[in-house]
Amino acid sequence: MKQNPPQHTIKSVHIVPSYKCNLSCSYCYAKKYVAEYPDLTWEQFLELVDMLLTENIRDVSFIGGEPSIWPYIDKAIALLKSMGVKVGLLTNAVVHTKALPYFVTVNANNIVGDLEKKITENLQWYRKNKVSVCLRFNLSKEDTKKTTQHRLDLIQKYADTVSIAPIVPYKLTKELGAVIYNFVRQVKKTGRKINISRALPICLFTAAEYDYLKKNAGVYSICGPGRRHVVLNPDNSILPCVDINHKFHLESGLNSAQKDCKKLVSELKGVYAHVECKDCEHFKIRCQGGCFSMHIKNNKI
Repeated sequence: MKQNPPQHTIKSVHIVPSYKCNLSCSYCYAKKYVAEYPDLTWEQFLELVDMLLTENIRDVSFIGGEPSIWPYIDKAIALLKSMGVKVGLLTNAVVHTKALPYFVTVNANNIVGDLEKKITENLQWYRKNKVSVCLRFNLSKEDTKKTTQHRLDLIQKYADTVSIAPIVPYKLTKELGAVIYNFVRQVKKTGRKINISRALPICLFTAAEYDYLKKNAGVYSICGPGRRHVVLNPDNSILPCVDINHKFHLESGLNSAQKDCKKLVSELKGVYAHVECKDCEHFKIRCQGGCFSMHIKNNKI
């Protein structure tokens, strides 16, 4: 019997096989989930794969925690690739997988000090094996010229593409906007493609800066978690994104879970993340005041 096509608009999913990690970054979202979620078992993963194929999902990324330390990661990557699924990995690259994903996105803030040699060796290994490497940097207005130059050197040596976002939480200052704008301009000179991965408030930038970033780094000020992608937890629940710890269950499929996600996002759009947003002409029309994780933290939703 012919199945009805899925009604959801989800194109990709992020699977969290484990929230455990081999590092302990101060700003990481995953720490608060470690005690709540046990690791994904192989049997649970196979059930997820069946569901994803039924729902016509062909784009999967493993995130964490640190997905490369999940015992089944190599077997999982190989299985998905054999089924024609595009597989990615969001990783700190302290260790590399044996199986080859199509791309890795690396938390590049960690490529310093004692970790730098180990991580860059693994980046070289991925690139040697034709895996596309995206370096992801979390920016702050406290970043020094030395820090910025080090990041540009890493981009020149190891990156195919670059992704950036400010460290959350942050204050609405033009200083932070200038840091983001100037970093994008410097990366563009390397010839690498760069994108901004979080919704950013319009007021961080001058009109000229915002126009430049929209054209050259895809800046946006309203996002839609749960619309194009979702996060699948080890307990078979769904988060709209990793920063929004409001979970929905999969029993009725992705279509029903997506409706629940959209309802939550609609509610979040009705609150403001910063007191400055309250009287802003752009709020809820062109801008949501930053990542929804800040709405939750600032309003204790």
